[in-house]
Amino acid sequence: MRARRPTNRRSNTGVFVGISNNDYGRTQFSDLSRIDAYAGTGNALSIAANRISYCWDFRGPSIAIDTACSSSLVAVHSCLRQSAKWGIDPGRGPAA
Repeated sequence: MRARRPTNRRSNTGVFVGISNNDYGRTQFSDLSRIDAYAGTGNALSIAANRISYCWDFRGPSIAIDTACSSSLVAVHSCLRQSAKWGIDPGRGPAA
C-alpha cells in the first residue's frame, strides 16, 4: 500500500520531529553486507524532518530535535512557538 500524498503540498506546512534513537541504523551497521552508499545519510537523525518535507513538498520549517527523553515534548513545544512566526497551522498535517 502506497502512502497517500497530502493535499497540502507546496504549503507552508512545518515538520517538527522529536527523534533520539537509531535502532535501525545499529542493526544495519552490524551487518557489513547491508551497508551501501546511502547508509550514512539514510540513517542520519539530523535530516529526518528534511526528508519528510522534501518527499511531501512542504515549504515550512523542517526541524529534527534530539533532546534525549524529552525530544517529542520539545518538538511539540517548538512547533507551537514557531507556528505564529512562520504562519503555519499546528493542527494541519498529512492526516488532517
